[in-house]
Amino acid sequence: MTGHNPEVFAAGADREDEIRDLLRTLRLDAELSQPELAKRLGKTCRYVRRIESGGVDLKVRHVAEWCHACQDDFQLWVMPQVRYEP
Repeated sequence: MTGHNPEVFAAGADREDEIRDLLRTLRLDAELSQPELAKRLGKTCRYVRRIESGGVDLKVRHVAEWCHACQDDFQLWVMPQVRYEP
């Protein structure tokens, strides 16, 4: 997992700009350009720009798809305090 703070996602819609910044950081940490991420998502480059800039209302599925495309662990975004111990 990269250096972002997954607890922000649990904070709700009032922190949406911070989540967008984290998504952009996640893309950059994965060393992906916007066109490269768009290709992995099966979306257009415009879609990626709109997610990062606020042109799309963020949904959980957007974050999940983004994490998957950047090879990040979505579960740590949703439930950062839960630790699995067998």
